[in-house]
Amino acid sequence: MCGKSLMLTRPRKAKILLKQEKATVVQRRPFIIQLKYTTGENKQALTLGIDIGYTTIGFSVVTEKSELISDELTLRKRISRLLEQKKITGEIEGIY
Repeated sequence: MCGKSLMLTRPRKAKILLKQEKATVVQRRPFIIQLKYTTGENKQALTLGIDIGYTTIGFSVVTEKSELISDELTLRKRISRLLEQKKITGEIEGIY
């Protein structure tokens, strides 16, 4: 592949490739390396699943065979009350 993005790899494999001088560091944050040799088209088909709930949002990235990553985000529950307090405070101070 000529300059195109490939799939992610483990930090240990990246370290070995750098030590063997088969790759160079392109960027440190996020950590990106570029291979010095040609590879085949080794991209996997990924699917992003999102489940939106009232108090949580769940997401997962999967391939045909396995789950790569999944996590859950907890939403704030008192946003409407906080916005109402902000509006009242703004009216008192003459902002709104």
